Amino acid sequence: MPSNKYVAIQLEIQDYGTLVSGTYPYPGMAQPPVIFNPTGYPANDSLKMIIGIINHKDSIVNLAVDLKETEVYSLPYDLEPGLTISHINKNGTVELSYGNESINLPPQSTWKSPIISTWNETNTINYPPPDGITGEDHGINYTYTIQFTRAWNIENMGIYNK
Repeated sequence: MPSNKYVAIQLEIQDYGTLVSGTYPYPGMAQPPVIFNPTGYPANDSLKMIIGIINHKDSIVNLAVDLKETEVYSLPYDLEPGLTISHINKNGTVELSYGNESINLPPQSTWKSPIISTWNETNTINYPPPDGITGEDHGINYTYTIQFTRAWNIENMGIYNK
């Protein structure tokens, strides 16, 4: 890449949860969308890439999203466990590896991972008693288990001017 350009990629980590046992008595609350804007970074000649990492946690209990931005100045770069950015071609194609798989990601293209991991989370909450009744002992305890799966979407957003 020329020293006056950089590439931007967006990594979406998607944790989707499904209720597998028990009861959760509250509705989930949606979070506003998060948008990664890869423009306007300082004109540092060694800047090679800007990465926007968006974490989605989507279940009946928690609908959350957050954004972290990372500047990359040298390659190879370990983005997530098992996911490495090894090279950027002159045309902006990002070369990655995941496990034993090589991935070439040209500008404006996306790669979707297989399910990376699966895990369960078990919690207990105390559902509040009806109005007028005080004390935690008058509520109802709910225990529930949510099974989560994690997958990634990686988008090459293209080449930008410094």
